[in-house]
Amino acid sequence: MTKASKKLLGLLSFVPIVLWLLNLPVAPFIPVEAPPDRLFTTMDLFPGLWGKVTLAAGVLGFLAALLLGISSFMGYRVPKDRRLFWGIVLIFGSLFALPFYWWFRVWRAPSQ
Repeated sequence: MTKASKKLLGLLSFVPIVLWLLNLPVAPFIPVEAPPDRLFTTMDLFPGLWGKVTLAAGVLGFLAALLLGISSFMGYRVPKDRRLFWGIVLIFGSLFALPFYWWFRVWRAPSQ
């Protein structure tokens, strides 16, 4: 894996946590209830700018977990006896496990 792709995966691993931390103080103020006059109409589940930030954090976190999970099963960086462990950890603890996996298994691996 090249240095540039390692940096891109690292960015993809840390951005969801940064967006989540930025969203914590704002999340209580995002309206989640439908107004009475719009009960049976479609509504935006992620209203406003911060709603879009929340959506972006979720999508990026899922994408990073998927890419790193695939790399844990397909790559040479993870020993065969640890692949299932890392796959389960990336799926169930993905937001906080992503940077650890990236640091220990991607960044510290020798570059091509």
